[in-house]
Amino acid sequence: MMCLRNGIMHKGEFLAEFSSIEGTWPCHGLPRKIILDNGLEFHSESLRDVCGTFGISIIHNPVRTPQYKGAVERFFRTLNDGFLSGLQGRTFSNIVKKGDYDPVSRAAIQFADFKEALFKWIVDVYARKFHRGIEGFPIEFWQQGVSRQPVDLPVNVEDLKITLGEAETRTLRNSGIFIHNARYNCTELGDLFRRFGKPRKVKVKVDPLDLGMIHVFDEQRERFISVSCTDSNLYGVGKWQYQLIRKEIAAHRMAGESTYDIQRHLKRIYEMLSAKQDGVKRKSNKRAARHAEYQNRTRERGDPKGHSAGPPDFDEVDTQELLGLAARSGWGKSGFWE
Repeated sequence: MMCLRNGIMHKGEFLAEFSSIEGTWPCHGLPRKIILDNGLEFHSESLRDVCGTFGISIIHNPVRTPQYKGAVERFFRTLNDGFLSGLQGRTFSNIVKKGDYDPVSRAAIQFADFKEALFKWIVDVYARKFHRGIEGFPIEFWQQGVSRQPVDLPVNVEDLKITLGEAETRTLRNSGIFIHNARYNCTELGDLFRRFGKPRKVKVKVDPLDLGMIHVFDEQRERFISVSCTDSNLYGVGKWQYQLIRKEIAAHRMAGESTYDIQRHLKRIYEMLSAKQDGVKRKSNKRAARHAEYQNRTRERGDPKGHSAGPPDFDEVDTQELLGLAARSGWGKSGFWE
């Protein structure tokens, strides 16, 4: 659902969050069809519901036919080689390549930082780099294509987030609706319950990035009702974050704590992530100092550029950690990617 949302919507406002990105990302619009493999998520009620709403055809590849998606697999390779291969904490395609590398213990970047780096690579590098397969630049191919065939957009783009939410079925009661142990209620939802006169199953759309509000479908009036969570602390909290919070709350309750303070636990999670990142920065600073010392030594041996003695050992200078430090300290211009 998030992939479809990102693909369909305009990205100008979205990219405005990331000051490091210099280019534009004009790719948007409704696809006429999507071609998928046979993962369980590609046979979901949510996907069928969205594609039915927007008239998108779903085509599933035959089972065990990887050759049907060669272009996609080739892009994954480009992404791995051009961007992911140097990141600390990355995983590998097989256990032989992975060896004894522990990606969990080497994790060194927060998800928000990773997103910014990935989008910058897509917009400022991949889209504007010559592609040998198409013998041109991807961004120019997109622009030529839409000049011949303009893209389609939903009639009401504002409703897109609702439509692309996770589809669930819940029981509407006099007390409202419960999802993930959180309660949602409002005056309009109460009116809907009174029209039914008894508990009844209803269709609900949930945004996994923000559990502060859900959308309940009113079949009689054929529209969604926006319903806020009775716990205001859930605004802006995603489903994944909330699951972490509940695990921590459960652990504290096992230790005898009875107070349900979601905001405190959310703050604690952010503090933990921040402390981990600070530790990476300190480590990177030490490596940067060793790198500077190495450059000075080679210059003293007669090479003004510091290259005559050969490259330093990887354990001595971890270039990717230095790039990660530069990224978190504020992206540079094109020189960062050079």
